[in-house]
Amino acid sequence: MEKTKWGISAALVSMLCYFTGFMNFTACIILFVAVMVWSESNSAKINAAQAVVLSVFFTLITTVCNWLSQTYVGLVNETFGILSTWWDFNAVREWILRVDFMDGIANFVRFIEFIVMFVLVIMSLKNKEIKLPVVSKLVKKHFAEEETTSVQDDTVEKKTVKKTTRSTSKKTTKVADESKTE
Repeated sequence: MEKTKWGISAALVSMLCYFTGFMNFTACIILFVAVMVWSESNSAKINAAQAVVLSVFFTLITTVCNWLSQTYVGLVNETFGILSTWWDFNAVREWILRVDFMDGIANFVRFIEFIVMFVLVIMSLKNKEIKLPVVSKLVKKHFAEEETTSVQDDTVEKKTVKKTTRSTSKKTTKVADESKTE
């Protein structure tokens, strides 16, 4: 089983990333930074990045739905507040406020997030590779670019070393030839 620098298995770190991704967005970001900086486990880094991407996705959806719900409720209350000066529309206002479907959508998205993160927590504890259709491609694309960059840097360094040794051997050959002729 793959271990991190901390002596904890990569599966447990991955599980913590997904768990904090559901529980608290700020804690997920802090754990993500810690894994990126101090862990050498590639699978833990990929799972931490996937947890952050999923957490951002679900947070954005619920935030937009909650904002729309609050705007709707505010608009209905303001409208019926003005109309209530002439007639009593409290029954109609209460009925219209029950139609606030954005709050229901936000709650449904939060439930879906719970199910997805719960499944990912279980899969990461079993140390299975987690492939999410869009998220995995996005995360692995950026991790692959880092790896190819480091490979290219190593290749450039090796080429310069080879050139240096060739020029040095030619100089020593010239010096040896000059000493033989003298």
